Amino acid sequence: MAIKAPDFDSWRRIPLRLDKHFSYLRRGILWRFFSRLLCGLVLLILWPVHRIWFGTRFMGRENARALPKGGAVVICNHAHWLDCTLVGRMIYPRRAYYVTLQSNLELPVIRRLVRLLGGIPIPRKPRMYPVFKQSVHQALADGDTIVIYPEGALEPYCRQLRDFQNAAFSFSADQNVPILPIYISFRKPKGLFRLKKRPCMDVRALSPIWPDGRLSRKDRIQKLKETALEEMENAAGLLKV
Repeated sequence: MAIKAPDFDSWRRIPLRLDKHFSYLRRGILWRFFSRLLCGLVLLILWPVHRIWFGTRFMGRENARALPKGGAVVICNHAHWLDCTLVGRMIYPRRAYYVTLQSNLELPVIRRLVRLLGGIPIPRKPRMYPVFKQSVHQALADGDTIVIYPEGALEPYCRQLRDFQNAAFSFSADQNVPILPIYISFRKPKGLFRLKKRPCMDVRALSPIWPDGRLSRKDRIQKLKETALEEMENAAGLLKV
């Protein structure tokens, strides 16, 4: 029997007020300690789910380790409801903030966990976006990692890359930090994994991509986006051979 994603649509929401005083980043020592502790526990608890139930293989860890100390942007195709934990395992022990929908921080109980695990909401109201953007820039300047899904919406078990939005690449270009592309692919289950109704997963970290300082901001963003998309498409092509 396949593990299904929780159905949150019927849950009663707790409105999240995002204004200019909202603290996107938590800097307290205790907060960081418990956040790291919880992240480690979650990854430990989910290890058998990743490896045994989903049959996940992790590849390219050397590319994740090649990231220099300091800020970085991590991108990944949004193809599974637990892909944030797959990314977290790939980049661990780097501290990361995960850009997420505001609605994910309006769920009872879960909102606290998402926040403690590093979730920062994208504001629904465009007028609040500058505050969100400034917070992301500050996190990168302070040496933290930002995880963003450039495809935007989740499409479970999607095997094709969808159009990328600009946000992740603009953050990289503005702060001159590298982008680490991570690609999740799916393969036909074999052996005991045939008991599953879903395909197995491969998670592959690709080589970091740096913004080209010789280009204008607009061209830097476009070049980063095109290069990341090309590298991820190449990884998809290699896996099909």
